[in-house]
Amino acid sequence: PSISTSSPASQEGTGIFRLIAHVGRNFNLATNSEFGVCGTIDLTAKGFQQSQSPGNASHGGQGTGYWGGAGNKVYGKVKRVRTIGSSSSSGAGGGNLELHVAGEAAISGHIRANGGPDHTGNGSSRSGGGVWITAGSIFGSGDIIVRAEKPGGGGGAGGGRISVMLTTPGATFDSFTGRMSAHDRPSRYNAGTIYT
Repeated sequence: PSISTSSPASQEGTGIFRLIAHVGRNFNLATNSEFGVCGTIDLTAKGFQQSQSPGNASHGGQGTGYWGGAGNKVYGKVKRVRTIGSSSSSGAGGGNLELHVAGEAAISGHIRANGGPDHTGNGSSRSGGGVWITAGSIFGSGDIIVRAEKPGGGGGAGGGRISVMLTTPGATFDSFTGRMSAHDRPSRYNAGTIYT
């Protein structure tokens, strides 16, 4: 596969840590229970960094201000997800994964682009990032998570965005038994988007 990263830019384009991978055949994010190994792509806190984003904890879902007022508008696209998560004064938003697989995508491990931890203790929130996958087909029991992070107190954050598009005619999600989630933790505020 070919893998590249891009430098800081805008909400709608490149991000601080936006990982782009093109796989010419099949892709396998595997687990091995015998050895306690679980394949993981983790872009948690790899979006807009602390106090640097324009999103006020919004992304796929709308965040709220510290005292519960409206946050900034949601941004990004539902299908072609190339945006990263918003930060706050306490931490970073989630990054972005763009994965294009020509053949089968076996997802038994974890793909995460969650909002990052609170570095200041002030209770402000960080939105989830984005994941865009295209593949001929998909199977496995792994998870794809773009969760917002809210430690308690302060305002809420919006979830990120997930898009998984199958390119083989007639392909379905029947063989994928894993989980996709784009909500806020602890699910108090606006969820993001999931497109399949």
